Amino acid sequence: MADESNRLKTSMIWIFSAPAAGQGFMDLFLSVYLLAYTTEVLGLAPAAMGLIFLISRLWDAFSDPLAGYLSDRTKSRIGRRRPWLLAGAIPIGLVFVMLVSPPESLSDQELFWWMLLATLLFHTGMTIFAMPHDSLAAELSSDYHERNRIFGIRRFSFGIGSLAMFGALTILTSSENPRADMSVIAVCVAAFTTISMLGTGLFVREPTSHQGRGASNPWSAMRDVLANPHARVLLIVFFVQRMGTAAVSTLIPFLTRYQLGDPTLLTPIMGTVFGVSILTIPIWIRLGHHFEKKTLVTISMALVGIVFGLLGFIGKDQVPYAIALGALAGVGIGGLDILSPSIQADIIDYDELHSGERKEGVYFAAWHFINKTSIGISAAMVGFLLTASGFVAGQEQTQETLSALRLMSGGIPMVCYFTGVLIFLRFRLTRQEHSEIRAQIDSLRSDLSSSA
Repeated sequence: MADESNRLKTSMIWIFSAPAAGQGFMDLFLSVYLLAYTTEVLGLAPAAMGLIFLISRLWDAFSDPLAGYLSDRTKSRIGRRRPWLLAGAIPIGLVFVMLVSPPESLSDQELFWWMLLATLLFHTGMTIFAMPHDSLAAELSSDYHERNRIFGIRRFSFGIGSLAMFGALTILTSSENPRADMSVIAVCVAAFTTISMLGTGLFVREPTSHQGRGASNPWSAMRDVLANPHARVLLIVFFVQRMGTAAVSTLIPFLTRYQLGDPTLLTPIMGTVFGVSILTIPIWIRLGHHFEKKTLVTISMALVGIVFGLLGFIGKDQVPYAIALGALAGVGIGGLDILSPSIQADIIDYDELHSGERKEGVYFAAWHFINKTSIGISAAMVGFLLTASGFVAGQEQTQETLSALRLMSGGIPMVCYFTGVLIFLRFRLTRQEHSEIRAQIDSLRSDLSSSA
């Protein structure tokens, strides 16, 4: 059990976690609805938007590692992470509004270039936020169990933003002018995100012992990540897992409209997923006190994989079945979203013992890069496959198109998740090993302090 002396004030964790609500709204909008929004509201071809997704993820291949490295190396009176949050607070809100509100006078070609620029700027802004924010989460406590609590509350905040996004979809799917309504919603989300990021940057304190302990250069830092046996396993698992998740999340609007026959079902189904994931947060935190994180993550992945496999069999008049699957997916996703980043923080402690450096930014950049790359590849693949299957927006789809939808939303994600399960069985960082790592780190720090 976590030592009470290591427990953080709950109010401080909430201040830290508040920006995740805005991130949850924006991330889910991009992954769940942006393809449908750009094709059916803005009039952009699915293949064109798929290409934009792919290009934006390739840009992340450069921006994520750079931002992570610079965040680790930042030196200021208020710490390594907070200057980034303060600097990015206003730009990220402005770019999100730009992303969803292109001028209506744009031609098809101009709309493509606008969306490409807006998407690249948005991902850059999100990188400026996510790298230091994730890194700070791993630094707030070194306690094995307390990290579950930190990431659990952060996940709760993210989930609230996600639910708000699905509430917005209720408005958009029944709106007579979804373009104008989305512009108003984007302004509100941007304002909240900016204010909450400023709050975190101003009021959350960082551990002073980590100042000046970033990697000496980005290449050696990435070599350390790839040399870390625990990190390598998790990177591969993340890649295949997120490929499956991205395929489902991108296709959900199309499944509800064309497979279930009712686009308004998107909100209750996805709301169930994220609502249940939020409700199970205290359960997963409690289970984390009694079982290995590896065991719980493996069970979560297997459960989500089964649900995704069954998703391909739903059809019209099977709404209760779809809702039930959403609830089961929420249980598994809740565990993954809390325990996976907590494991990441433990892996970074392993690196500190062997390198003497604290480079949370580089590690989370690697995971973000894998996450974004897999999503970009998956979204691009979905866009191209939709076009190749004969998909035509707003019309009755052929059986071949519906069969392609079932394969992309059910079979492929299930294979991805169970591949992740098999790979994750090779993960070896246990609670006992982490305890020994922390003891060695504390001993080395004590020796250095005595020598000084």
